[in-house]
Amino acid sequence: MEIIMASKNDIRRQVSIFKHETETVMIDFAGDIIGYKVMALDEYKNADIVFIYADYNKEVKTDGIIEDALKAGKKVALPRVYSHEVGTDENASKYMKFHYISSLRDDLEKGYNGICEPKQDLPTADGDTDTALMIMPMVAFDGERNRVGYGGGFYDKYLNSHNFVCRIGLAYDEQKVEAIDDKEEHDVKPDVIVTQKNIYR
Repeated sequence: MEIIMASKNDIRRQVSIFKHETETVMIDFAGDIIGYKVMALDEYKNADIVFIYADYNKEVKTDGIIEDALKAGKKVALPRVYSHEVGTDENASKYMKFHYISSLRDDLEKGYNGICEPKQDLPTADGDTDTALMIMPMVAFDGERNRVGYGGGFYDKYLNSHNFVCRIGLAYDEQKVEAIDDKEEHDVKPDVIVTQKNIYR
């Protein structure tokens, strides 16, 4: 896939086509490589707390990283989407909170848009971000580490109100674009982006 320059919505459409047309076995193979590369980073090795997502719909898979972090004794937190009582805009009325888990099998349930989320009664982690590593999904990115998300603004809102030791984005090389023509000031760049072939800093 090659995208020279496009708007975020055009990029999202083209990446969706790429995922649909790419066999699961190839996605899984690339995801395994990315996971191993993440676990070899000093930023990961030195982290005592890891904020990370549960992969969905051919995102870079994270189960191997999560299992490794739990086995290594790291504290692991995953996001859960909540809704405000008021608000007319569907995305503006929603926000993320992170909860600690101790088991992928026992501590997750289907939540927002069918994505696996931590159960609501698990301990919250939002006060611990200053000493934590964030690992986040991406729809696409460019050579300057600008990130395209899914359009809900969940990670931008969260990252603009919480500090992390390091923010790592995971993507396939095929999700790299030459330029994003509608970047916004509140968009948050990852400090590091890991793909199957490259590490961008």
